[in-house]
Amino acid sequence: MKSATRLAVGLAVSLASLGGVAQADPVICSVRWCNPVFYAVGTHPAGVALGDFNGDRWTDLAVTIQGSDKVSILLNSGAGAGFDAPIDIPMEAGSAPHSILSIDIDNDNDLDLVVGRSGKNDVQLLTNSGGVFSLGATTGVGGSLPGELAFGDLDGNGFADVVSSNRDSADISVMLNAAGVLAPGVPYPVGSGPLGLALADFDGEGSLDIAVASADTGSVDVLLNDGSGVLSVDSSLSVGPGLSPSGGVATGDFDGNGDLDIVVVTKGTAGDFATIFLNSGSAAFGSPSNFNSDETHPINDTGYPSALIANDFDLNGTVDLALTNLDSNRMGNLLGEGTGIFYPPMLFQDPETPEALAAADLDGNGSDDLVSANRDSENVGVMINTFILLADGFEWGDTWAWSAEVP
Repeated sequence: MKSATRLAVGLAVSLASLGGVAQADPVICSVRWCNPVFYAVGTHPAGVALGDFNGDRWTDLAVTIQGSDKVSILLNSGAGAGFDAPIDIPMEAGSAPHSILSIDIDNDNDLDLVVGRSGKNDVQLLTNSGGVFSLGATTGVGGSLPGELAFGDLDGNGFADVVSSNRDSADISVMLNAAGVLAPGVPYPVGSGPLGLALADFDGEGSLDIAVASADTGSVDVLLNDGSGVLSVDSSLSVGPGLSPSGGVATGDFDGNGDLDIVVVTKGTAGDFATIFLNSGSAAFGSPSNFNSDETHPINDTGYPSALIANDFDLNGTVDLALTNLDSNRMGNLLGEGTGIFYPPMLFQDPETPEALAAADLDGNGSDDLVSANRDSENVGVMINTFILLADGFEWGDTWAWSAEVP
């Protein structure tokens, strides 16, 4: 694609023809996210990951089904982000698969899946061979009740490593990848009740560091990497009085100063928020700023924010946020100003208990869409982003496949 100025264009589209069951009368419908399409997947979907699993240049989805110990693969038909019927991969009884990553673990150019099994305190690899998955090795996390997973090359050997947050043992685990084989997890103590985590180079030294949110201690711990995958706690950031982390962590340069900032979803007597810590350089984070996750009033909100993604959804060059609200069953899209400030959320309805969230370009229009795993309604919701990307060499109405791997 030629270098060109990007033009974000809002389009009104109907999703009723995308192959799922469209919500007939959405309670809330933002200008861009409207009429999500739902696909039944089974009892208690818990995690979702996106990627081109079969090499057809369309982004597929994988979801963990915790209530029936399986992973379901939904292949993208390429017809406007419609998805085929689920292909189920049974897992061990009682394994309770939870989080899931789409990652090329062995560098063979096929996206594999790494599944956190909270019932077994391990992760299991699902090896991809040309679009066909098979159960692979399991690796102990070295902690108890693994929840969130993240990946990145922590030791610089060219293979993606895996990190888990372990709620009951108050630690995170690093599983280093040696040529496609994950080593047993090395635990690092963090605050009590760790939930979400994210990897980024916070200190600008060229290696991936880690931020993890701990619900019981009301903090975000920042662990710096010495470049070999060995971590040390650098700081513990308080989210503020009357608040505690309630789910995901994400990173991005929210104020445009070239340093990566941190955002975490929080809840409590002070309200329900996306809480921002701006980085002034070398992992020096300032005081938190709060932006409403659901309603426009900050006091005793009832959203209960959980999953969180930072992404430029409107293609204007600034980082935006998307999050789920468990109690109100609503999604929120907070557009970023580019100065560390976020506008009030655009809200749209989702089914019961949207627990997990992922983003990628599902329909090939150049903007990233959303997929939620909805625990109590036993489905996944596909929400198409109606902004499109225009550039030299393309004309209005052209479409093209542009897949993005999203943790």
